[in-house]
Amino acid sequence: MRRYIALIALALFATACAKYTVKNDGARPFLEFETTFYTLFPGGEVDVYVGCSQVPEKDLNILLSFSGDARPEVDFECPESITIKAGASSTYFVFKDRGLSKGDEVGISLKAPNGWREGVNSKTVVAVSQEEQLIYSFAFKEGVLNEALPISISLAGVDSGKDFIADTDLRIPLVGYGRATDKLEIPDLIIPKGKNSGSTMIRLLDEEWQGNDVLVITVDDPKHRFISDGSADMKVFVRGIQHPDRLLGQWRYRTVYDLEEVELWFEEMGDDPALLPTHNDGFILEFRKEGDKVMLKPIGDCDFSNFFRECEVTLTEPMNLTANGYKIGRYSTFESNMFIADNLETYQTNTYYRLSVANRAFSSSVEDLGPATIVFRLTINGDLCMEFRDYDNALPFGENWWDPDKFDPDMFGFPSRFTLIEDDI
Repeated sequence: MRRYIALIALALFATACAKYTVKNDGARPFLEFETTFYTLFPGGEVDVYVGCSQVPEKDLNILLSFSGDARPEVDFECPESITIKAGASSTYFVFKDRGLSKGDEVGISLKAPNGWREGVNSKTVVAVSQEEQLIYSFAFKEGVLNEALPISISLAGVDSGKDFIADTDLRIPLVGYGRATDKLEIPDLIIPKGKNSGSTMIRLLDEEWQGNDVLVITVDDPKHRFISDGSADMKVFVRGIQHPDRLLGQWRYRTVYDLEEVELWFEEMGDDPALLPTHNDGFILEFRKEGDKVMLKPIGDCDFSNFFRECEVTLTEPMNLTANGYKIGRYSTFESNMFIADNLETYQTNTYYRLSVANRAFSSSVEDLGPATIVFRLTINGDLCMEFRDYDNALPFGENWWDPDKFDPDMFGFPSRFTLIEDDI
């Protein structure tokens, strides 16, 4: 991306050079730097541009010389000569810091070859910026991308520490490394003025793409103002939209996430935890194909059997999101269930499904058949996480918590972990 931008800059610079006029027909064409001042940050690099007022018929070899106390190949790295190719009107070279201190400056002069002269900007200065460098940290070390995934970064100053506040909008360039990079849109991340953190959203460009690739997201800043806090960059598991086909197989119930804590919350409200639908040992969810359809069959006589019926499973719009959760696609959300968060999965990328029929009463004695919405999420470790999002609780369990007008996805989602039977140990 940086080289692409460089090519654009070269084209613009060439256009600017072409507008120069020579005061008399006998004057020689000239060479000069694009600007007389460049800045970089410690450990960084900068592209320095040189252009000519007339397109040369053969290669132009241009010598560079340096002034100041800094030592070439010790304090900085820079070529001693450059070439403008025949037919081109500009070029650039890379100046790299190897040990300069804040405020240091290096003067660079160019020497025109025979038949050419130095222009007004025949000298330039590269200086190490007086601004402080900024240490970036990713909010999430890993995540699963189905339709999209938020990327969040916070900044601290090398000098100001956590007290750093941006005095203007800061643009942080991101780059992804992995086979799926060309399948994604990865925009720059903006830290708004007055803040020290910000977010952006990376998105899947091809809704039909399916895979299981690993992508590493990092900051792409050749000037080196934004430096890592030393921890790992963000790892993204790129899978594509989680169509029902991805769920095929038999999944055995293992546990309700943080069950002991769930029961304590209900007890504190005066509810009897023994009535909660958390007794599901031996329960199995079987997903199978029937023609073009994916069908779900519950197996076992457990509490979850009071809700599930054999049905068709299709993607659907999200509903009843957890607090501060938000949609990131047509079928997916970014959420934080309080009981899953206590198990080190702070945030979840959820996919929502419509069950063509379920017992909305969620009861062993009352049956009220109708469609329902549910979350199935394939975790990074390959487990299946299920969360309820839509039922009526006819003979209320947790009745003191239950609000028939507002479904509480934390208290009544009962997030549960299932494992693929062929992977059972």
